[in-house]
Amino acid sequence: STKATSSQGICYISGEVAAYYSCSSLGAPPSPTCSQYRLSCPQYSCDSTSYLALPSYDCVAFPIVTAVAPTTSSASSSSGLDEPVKLLYLVISAIIAILIGFLLGFIVSLLATKRRRAKAYDSTSLVEDVGH
Repeated sequence: STKATSSQGICYISGEVAAYYSCSSLGAPPSPTCSQYRLSCPQYSCDSTSYLALPSYDCVAFPIVTAVAPTTSSASSSSGLDEPVKLLYLVISAIIAILIGFLLGFIVSLLATKRRRAKAYDSTSLVEDVGH
């Protein structure tokens, strides 16, 4: 026995054997041997343009996908944004506005508290000066 020379291990079949059994061809397995090979080695049983469909063990061609340019409709706005994106921006803007409001309220509260303490300090210092 010799060391395997392919990363496919026991699933490796030579080009001649693969051509003889036509096992990587599209459609149903053409022979019981091909059926067994597809069952035992599903990752190698179809060529690179197809995939193994279960439970039939047919090699099925990948669908051809073409890129389609987005179309503009008269209903869409001039900004070109989808409705969910617009809604997301609206929600984020509202959250930011609320946070800014809380921050401004906090700053005003701190300033008011500082002013009251300063006023209370001035009042107690006047009382102490008068009492002496």
